[in-house]
Amino acid sequence: MEGFFQGLEHSSAFAFVQNETGEFVRCKRTDYQLYEGNIYPFVEFGDQLRALNDYCFLVAQAVQEELLEKQSQLSHSKSRPEEELCWLAPFTRTELLLGMEGQQAQWEWAACISAAHLVMLLYAFLERTLREVYQWFCEEKWLCQTQPVKNPKVYSWLYQLLDMDADTFRQQYPQMFQRLEQCRRIRNNFAHQSLEGGSGQMWDNLRLIDLFNLLSEILYLLEDRCLQQLNA
Repeated sequence: MEGFFQGLEHSSAFAFVQNETGEFVRCKRTDYQLYEGNIYPFVEFGDQLRALNDYCFLVAQAVQEELLEKQSQLSHSKSRPEEELCWLAPFTRTELLLGMEGQQAQWEWAACISAAHLVMLLYAFLERTLREVYQWFCEEKWLCQTQPVKNPKVYSWLYQLLDMDADTFRQQYPQMFQRLEQCRRIRNNFAHQSLEGGSGQMWDNLRLIDLFNLLSEILYLLEDRCLQQLNA
């Protein structure tokens, strides 16, 4: 899970400013994209995704700052000789360090829980968004409503909205499918087995910004499909 929060920015980093030549440029160079919709209801989805980005940013900042503080306090206390800690009496230096190590471990666990919680939150946003777009497409008679049989609902809605079967989707968007599977497994583990959302390979090379890239890519694809239907 190391590096999970790395690269996450506040949404203000994606704003445009006018430079000295009159060109509009990004406020900051970022390591990921944040979707912006152009038509209803995708504009709304974009606003919601930016709000989620900022919520994740604040959670990440709070958890990381608290964890760094505990690590710093423990490191500083370990470097001090016992005679400088006379104010601890009747407790000993060893007891102090054990207590601080316990606090650090608690915040390391809190960081793991926070990471799993944010994955579950973004997966829930995707599931709800796909359902809304799917229902809208059905209401417009662009799709015939069917009940998902084998695939999880997220995949069933996504395949139908993009007008492709599972094999075609996996071949055309292999990285997207890999990330979706990774998120789905973490979500299932968080909900049914472990508050940490699993461990080991389940978290391999996963960063929070990868999920925002994933959601942005899916939303751009869905908006493009919507424009195709509107212009048909």
